[in-house]
Amino acid sequence: MSSLSFPTIPLSVAEDGTENWREFYQFCTKTADSRQIFRGFHIPVADLKTLLEEAGDIDGVRAYFALETRFDPLTPDIEKDIHIYLVPVKDNVDICQDPETGTSNVCDFTTPCPKICDTSSPLYTLPTSSPADPPTNG
Repeated sequence: MSSLSFPTIPLSVAEDGTENWREFYQFCTKTADSRQIFRGFHIPVADLKTLLEEAGDIDGVRAYFALETRFDPLTPDIEKDIHIYLVPVKDNVDICQDPETGTSNVCDFTTPCPKICDTSSPLYTLPTSSPADPPTNG
């Protein structure tokens, strides 16, 4: 892979940001097992290309977090239900439906991590400890 031609952020900033996300998510959801925290989403390139080609004259794509089923605090295992819905955008307006046919333009072809992950990625790496982890005796 060659260097990207658009602005990027330093890896250290990305590592800090993803660790901040994990700590925030763990705190908000009271997830005791840090391995259950979703860390990202796999988006197939072929699906992105198809979305961009078929959407026509758009200037962006917006991503929305979604849960497949209604959240139930008594069964808080939401990992399997987490999705990102992608919607074509033109002039900062979501094009959720084809204006001529009324068919949906909302796409769901993402897979949450930890289902499909690069566990060796520095952006995935589990922290050595977290607020919900029990203290170690040593």
